[in-house]
Amino acid sequence: MIRTCRNLGFAIAFVSCLACSTVRVSTDYDPNADLASMRSYAWLDERSGVLDDRSDVTSLLDRRIRRAIDAELQEKGLAPSDRGKAALWVTYRLSVETRMDVDTIHTTAGYGRGWYGGVSSHTVVREYEEGTLLIDLIDASTKQLVWRGTGEARVRESSSPEQREARIRQAVREILASFPPGASGS
Repeated sequence: MIRTCRNLGFAIAFVSCLACSTVRVSTDYDPNADLASMRSYAWLDERSGVLDDRSDVTSLLDRRIRRAIDAELQEKGLAPSDRGKAALWVTYRLSVETRMDVDTIHTTAGYGRGWYGGVSSHTVVREYEEGTLLIDLIDASTKQLVWRGTGEARVRESSSPEQREARIRQAVREILASFPPGASGS
């Protein structure tokens, strides 16, 4: 079941996990799109990116994510542009899903040459939140999605605003590491 972030604390806790070592990153793209030649971008809209309930993301979180994406795209040589002149439009989505870990531990006890004991099992069920940050790049001329990067990780408690900012920057860097496809270092 997917839930949108319902409050500032939950949203901030989500992004604090993205730069952890357990971030799973995946990308997909249109191999027919000449992404290397697209050198300008603009934000698709001014609204924030939490699924369909966009009012739930805080302006602080939204600005942190946008700054990180802007910095990474500019480091890759893309220039910010007016929406009408940009080659690519950028948007992101943020979601949180409740997951469960189930671990069963089996123990045995016995003595002597033969086995005279019992078997015991103990099952532990833990619920946790897993967050997903999705970054989409859309060809402005065709209005078609041409590249998508996704980062997923467990939600963990956050710390200082500076640490949150650094974690967001690191997560976005990891998600955009293979953009454009085929570039050196991808």
